[in-house]
Amino acid sequence: TDFVLEYYREKLDSLINDSGSEEGFCLGEDDCKELFDESRRMYERYVFLLQIQDYDRVIRDTEFNMALFRFVNRYADNDENKNNLEKWWPYVVRIHAVARVMISMQSEDFESAFKIIDEARERIEGLGEVDAEEFHIERRRSFQALEDLKKELNEKRPETLLDKLKKELDQAIDREEFERAAKLRDRLKELE
Repeated sequence: TDFVLEYYREKLDSLINDSGSEEGFCLGEDDCKELFDESRRMYERYVFLLQIQDYDRVIRDTEFNMALFRFVNRYADNDENKNNLEKWWPYVVRIHAVARVMISMQSEDFESAFKIIDEARERIEGLGEVDAEEFHIERRRSFQALEDLKKELNEKRPETLLDKLKKELDQAIDREEFERAAKLRDRLKELE
C-alpha cells in the first residue's frame, strides 16, 4: 500500500476477518508516530494544492486526514496519542470547506457556496473541546476566515431580482411613494 493509514486499516481488516472482532487492535507509540508523520505530509501537500488551486485534490487530501484523525483517535493505545491530532480539526474542516466553495464558485453556484460555509461553521462549532492552545487559535482563525470568505462571496454575487426589488422598495419608502412601495412589497412576498 502507498499510505501508512491503509496499511493499518488492512491490519485491522485482517484481524476482523481472522477473529471476527477488532478487539486487541491498537496503535502503539511507533504506529502513531508513523501516522502523525503521514498526516503532516498530507497537510503540506494540501496547502500546496490549495495554492495552485487544485481544489479536487485538496478535498481528497483533507478527507484523508480527517479519516486518519478518526482512526488514530479510535485506536491509539493512550490518551495523549488519541488526542494528538484533535487540535487540528477546525483547520482541516475549514480548508476542506474552502476547496468546496471554490469549486462551487467556478460554476457560479453561490447558494451552494454559502451553504458549505454555514455547514463548516456549524461543524466547527460542534467540535468537542480540546485542551490545546492550537485548537482554540485554529477555531478562531477558521471562524474569521469563513466569515471573510462569506463577505467576499457577497461582493461577487450578482444582484438577484429580489435584491433589486428590495432596493427599489427602500427607495420608494425613502421618497414616501407608499403606493409603489406596497406594490413592491407584494411582489417581493410573491417571489419569496
